[in-house]
Amino acid sequence: MSSKCIGMTYDQIYALAPDTDTLQKARGVSYAGRKWQMIEGNEKLLWANYQTAPSLIHKVVADLERNEFGCTCRSPQRPCRHALALLMLLLRHDERIRVTYDPPDWVLKWKSNQNRKAKPTNAGSPLAKQTERIASKRYLAMQEGVVELKQWLSNLVRQGLAVAKEQPPNFWDDFAARMVDAKLGSIGKQIRLAKSLLLEEDWHDRLLGLVADLHLFAQSFQQLDRLPDKFQDELISYAGVNVKKDLVLAQKGLFDHWLILGQTFGEEEKLRYRRTWLLGERSGQFALLLDFVFGQNAFEQQWPVGAALQGDIVYYPANIPQRALLKDFGWSQKVYQGLNGYPSLEDFALAFAEALANNPWLLSFPCLLDDVIPVLVDDQVWLVDRNKKKIPLGEANTTTWKLLSLSGGHPISLFGEWNGTTLLPLTGVTEGRVISL
Repeated sequence: MSSKCIGMTYDQIYALAPDTDTLQKARGVSYAGRKWQMIEGNEKLLWANYQTAPSLIHKVVADLERNEFGCTCRSPQRPCRHALALLMLLLRHDERIRVTYDPPDWVLKWKSNQNRKAKPTNAGSPLAKQTERIASKRYLAMQEGVVELKQWLSNLVRQGLAVAKEQPPNFWDDFAARMVDAKLGSIGKQIRLAKSLLLEEDWHDRLLGLVADLHLFAQSFQQLDRLPDKFQDELISYAGVNVKKDLVLAQKGLFDHWLILGQTFGEEEKLRYRRTWLLGERSGQFALLLDFVFGQNAFEQQWPVGAALQGDIVYYPANIPQRALLKDFGWSQKVYQGLNGYPSLEDFALAFAEALANNPWLLSFPCLLDDVIPVLVDDQVWLVDRNKKKIPLGEANTTTWKLLSLSGGHPISLFGEWNGTTLLPLTGVTEGRVISL
């Protein structure tokens, strides 16, 4: 059987490897000669026995269409070194492989188990219901795109970031289009927007951070079935699969007295967006309402900062629920009494670390801080707490100058979005007043 019939290359095998150590071991295993027995397969499946000891034989199988692998060894890595070595054998010694369309029973059983796993197990998840992920053609296209993404990222790092910086715009746009074709719309968008990172002063740090995030996504997506249900939803959402609103609204809501705590606006690729943060009085939960409009069209609903409402919030499925919809609501005249933030920056840092552990791709984190003082030092604004700990705000602008005036050197409460590096201030709270910045 010719390796050309499946289009497999060494670079693709390299991209499939979970880490370089497993890849190096796979090279040695592929040269193990007589240890390989009964190597058989066709353009869809490949299987073999690998004998490591007289009484120990590992059964190795590869689904060449889906890039799924099985092995009876105890390695936690998938694909393991034996599966990768089997692919290398196909490339180097395809004449050793006996072509057959009658897999043995153990291969058929493995294939049946894979198909059963492919069915959505999280029946209560709106995202699972919408995508029917593993069984869908879209999911298979996404898996193939992830393999290509890993290879592209590997080449980018091997060539060096300095080479990446000199690439023309179509270098990013062309690969972004390929990701869109592979149903990875959000990934394509991030790669397309990477061009703007190269114009920043700290472009190398930001580009390396993007590469790391995308590599972690690709590694995780290839092990999707082994992750908890909500983490699966997080990954699929990060890839660009949107949940239909009616499916989200069908869930049971969280009823509370909600304060409209902060709001920010922006534009991305001719699409204007509005991010509105709510905070529940009893639950202490944040909820993010995300709205989009084209051009100069007005947003359908106005959310005045400082106003309060009562109603049911339903969250989009995620490991760290943030984005939400209002199921039903009414404006409230009651005094809001749940405006309590983190008492110190250390408490905030611990909360952010826990959130990041549950979602490594967290783009922003809502942050309400109590008793902090904004301080300007050499054109950089810092927030300092009572323990003299500090975190930086973004670049000084009209918002930060307004914040400095609001504080006047005295402690205030402040709400904003933390991106892992700096805080974007949105709202100041002083003497019971909520003031949009």
